[in-house]
Amino acid sequence: MKIRICPKINADLSFLLEDSAQEVIPIYSFVSASKGVYAQGCMLKGGFLVFAESLAAKTINRKLTMAHKKLRGKLIENDVLKDNGDYLKFIRPFLFKNEYEATSVIVGNNKFRIYDGIWTDRQGRTPLENQLIGISELEIKDI
Repeated sequence: MKIRICPKINADLSFLLEDSAQEVIPIYSFVSASKGVYAQGCMLKGGFLVFAESLAAKTINRKLTMAHKKLRGKLIENDVLKDNGDYLKFIRPFLFKNEYEATSVIVGNNKFRIYDGIWTDRQGRTPLENQLIGISELEIKDI
């Protein structure tokens, strides 16, 4: 299984961004009060980037898919996720396929896939809502 480890990022990420990346990229936050975890990330051309310093649950639920269990294991094995007492901490950024994969790995449970409102920006919008806003604005311009 190949894993998508990002190098230590202090560098320019513009190569990962959409061609129209002159716009500000929304930063999304995720909080799970029940698991006590907090994460931040952003949507990029290649997927959903979770930032270093984000926290993941230490325990996993038996309902977590085998693919997500393997991915979590690889992240721990490759020192992307490190034990931080009660939590696992992202030592460096990681590019997930999408925000749902990120959520499942962070929370250790797939039940969070069914919710759209987990990752939100400062305006309270989800990545999907921001995508729909962009589509609506383009459709209005074409009218």
